[in-house]
Amino acid sequence: MIPLLTPPWLKKYRDLGKGVEKFVAYQRDLMPEDRLREVKEMQSAFGAALKARDRAALGELEPKLVKCCETAVPGYQSSPLRENLEVIIVAVIVALGIRAYYLQPFKIPTASMQPTLNGITAQRVEDEKAVPNVAVKGWEYVWRGRNYVDKKIPAEWGEAEFLGYRQRSKANFFTFTDLYFDKGQITVYAPARQLLGELCMDATVRAQSVNIRADDSPGSQMETLRGGFDATGRPRRVRFKGGDVFARGYVDSGDQLLVDKMSYHFRKPSRGEVFVFSTAGITGIVPPPGTKSQHYIKRLVGVPGDRLQVRPPELLVNGAPAVEQGMKNVAGQGPSVTGFPYQGYRTPSPPQPPLVENYVGFLSVEQTDEVTLPAEPGKRGYMAMGDNSPNSFDSRNWGPVPERNLVGPAFVVYWPFKPHWGLIR
Repeated sequence: MIPLLTPPWLKKYRDLGKGVEKFVAYQRDLMPEDRLREVKEMQSAFGAALKARDRAALGELEPKLVKCCETAVPGYQSSPLRENLEVIIVAVIVALGIRAYYLQPFKIPTASMQPTLNGITAQRVEDEKAVPNVAVKGWEYVWRGRNYVDKKIPAEWGEAEFLGYRQRSKANFFTFTDLYFDKGQITVYAPARQLLGELCMDATVRAQSVNIRADDSPGSQMETLRGGFDATGRPRRVRFKGGDVFARGYVDSGDQLLVDKMSYHFRKPSRGEVFVFSTAGITGIVPPPGTKSQHYIKRLVGVPGDRLQVRPPELLVNGAPAVEQGMKNVAGQGPSVTGFPYQGYRTPSPPQPPLVENYVGFLSVEQTDEVTLPAEPGKRGYMAMGDNSPNSFDSRNWGPVPERNLVGPAFVVYWPFKPHWGLIR
């Protein structure tokens, strides 16, 4: 029968029949044999009446069938709470499926894509009065992802020697640093590099923090941080007095976005788009301790077969300045929504030698004439460069991104709301 011409009462009973089939499939393992047999018999009678389109019989069997199902499972109660919990569980399962196959959250850890996308940044505040009240702190955290840090050494410690740190994360998005002293431990909600670098009041600690990983990947053990060496060649110890301010200031969270994991299954990557890729197997990129790879985000500035040259502030693609809007923004050195201008395409500062054997890279404009991306099947490569060109560790150092490493284009920034919320260009 044509669906539009199906009587409402018949559609209702058909839906009930389907619902009973699902109920039996999901709950049969919990039913005693006699109850399962009773449900099957009632279901068979209802199915016969449905096939005969016997409206009267269906009306008589409906409450009996429902009652039979409700009493078939010991302790089963049909309640709004149970139904809502089932809906929530299904929603969680669907969300996990979406994450696995369609969209994946990603957090920008470094400043290599600024000013297009923000990485984690921090600013030290010397004056305690410059730290806002709790209400302002809460608003700034929600609106712009800004977290204030004001951590002192416990007064009862007297004097404490700083031994080292360990970085850890919760839910892959909330990063904490455990600070270890000879008198105890302090935990701060901030990445180690920013906490010990920009925010720490001790200049010696700040100077040593340059060796900390630039991202917020968790560490597996305590890392020592000494203050260099004294005149005798022994490690110089870093000490703090009780009541001293260890660190004060704020940390701005890196942009958190969603990555479209489906598009590259149906189309080729496009030059100029921001994309995410895995670093697995890329020589020259050392993954965080305890992991085999991580994910990077850059702008895709070259596709297989492209010939690329850096001519500051331009990036030449096949002999002509790039025409894609994102790449034009970088080369144009114009303003951005953050108030900081794009710096143009330049060699890394300081210049770094290529880390991949037989890959020339962009060591310097004078030494490197051009790079042509491989286009042979099985060897196709994509050029990844950060919009913060002078301060980006990218394909200029470790070579093209293999096609198998592509994850997908960056889709939308969902938090914080200022300044980059919305679609990524």
